[in-house]
Amino acid sequence: QEQKDRALEEVGLGNVHAVLDKIQAIKKLLIEEIPVLIKTKIDEVITPPGVGLEIKKGDAVVGNYKEKEMVPRLKMLLFLLVNDCHQEIANIEIIEGISSKNTVRKEPYVAVNIPGLSRMVVVCDEEGNRTDVFDTSHPQFKTLGMKDVLALTKEEKNDYGQKNPGSHIAIRYSDLWSDNIYKLITEKLPTKKTQLEFEEEKATRPPTLEIVFKADKDGFYHDGKGGRWGSVARICTEFFSNGTSMYKSVFNDLWSKQKKIRILLPRGGTRDGLDGFEIESVKKAMIEDPKLSVYFRRADGVSGIYIDSENKKWASLNKIYKLIGKKMHGNDKFVGVVKSLPNIQVLYDSNFAPSYDLDVVKEALSRYPEFKQYSEKLKEPFSVIKVEIPKTDKKTKIYTDQQGRRWGSLSRIGEEFFSNKKLLYEERFRKFIKQQSKIKILARNKTVDAFDIDLVKKLMMEDPEMSKYFK
Repeated sequence: QEQKDRALEEVGLGNVHAVLDKIQAIKKLLIEEIPVLIKTKIDEVITPPGVGLEIKKGDAVVGNYKEKEMVPRLKMLLFLLVNDCHQEIANIEIIEGISSKNTVRKEPYVAVNIPGLSRMVVVCDEEGNRTDVFDTSHPQFKTLGMKDVLALTKEEKNDYGQKNPGSHIAIRYSDLWSDNIYKLITEKLPTKKTQLEFEEEKATRPPTLEIVFKADKDGFYHDGKGGRWGSVARICTEFFSNGTSMYKSVFNDLWSKQKKIRILLPRGGTRDGLDGFEIESVKKAMIEDPKLSVYFRRADGVSGIYIDSENKKWASLNKIYKLIGKKMHGNDKFVGVVKSLPNIQVLYDSNFAPSYDLDVVKEALSRYPEFKQYSEKLKEPFSVIKVEIPKTDKKTKIYTDQQGRRWGSLSRIGEEFFSNKKLLYEERFRKFIKQQSKIKILARNKTVDAFDIDLVKKLMMEDPEMSKYFK
């Protein structure tokens, strides 16, 4: 049994008995408790039609009227209040009005008053009808009183919301209805959008926190204008060698300056979504900031290959061309085979490119007789390209690359800047240096890790604690 419980926990189901108890509780709530809730019936129409909008007898054409479908909004709302918002059923007041004889609508509107959340939600189960949400703690609501608010037409409700920002909002039904309703009853009502545009504007206006956007299977919300919006975790997997890098405090300023939306992940997650950021904007801001660019998944400065924490070797398509002698450059079939493989984004100097696991590429190419010879060349990529480890200058003990960057070992950095070389071994500095880009150089006939000296100096000078290490 313990093994079963552990297996369930690993897939996110937890203890099987707890899961079954939860299912039973939900079943009881939906089948036994919600349907028999006592409603207060009033002899008034909730949300009556506006003046001049009545459907008079004889106006409807016989045979052309399509029976509207029913959407169980009321039951959905009550389940959300009890299960997600932890409201007691006994503390929820349900007020049902009558149907107007002057409208096509057959189902009456129902008002659900939730004193514990200071909200009143007005719903109708018949398709095509909107949902109104009111803040019952708003001074204007208290002035009018619930009865007069319920007697307002749709147009009057809109006007009420416009004149009293943060007091009311109306939304249409959509796949995100439950998510948006949850947000509206647990957070402050929006002060700018008080009309149906709350959901409809997302196609014509920039995203705002007032709408939850559904991400695609790739984990990104695609805004239709070429922009991809992803959560912090999703951006990490796209660009970073360490999945937790972007949660570091050094990123706080970046997040505060970025536009964001709310994203609902395709496999669920939090009901009101996660903060989502436009990935190209984040990438651009990071490239321009030396303190942040060091966190990118970056190719080795000498070999041009990225090696991950599992020692897998990744290379761009252009790098693969070089490894096999460029003979397949422009071969559509070869390109198609490589591009069909899983890839990650790797930074090469100042540009990102999709990069492929060389072992996976080798295996894929071996399936095609015409590419088998090239598969063999990818067995040992470092020996194939015969990279010559750069040597340091005998006097300075520093290697200067073609871009003018100076690379030095930890020992050389200590000699260059530090008041005491023992500081190189302090935990704080070791954590800092692990986050920096490095290459291999030959120093005193030994191959050692080397770091961009001037970049290390700049980053340390900007950190009050780290700057204390200097001479």
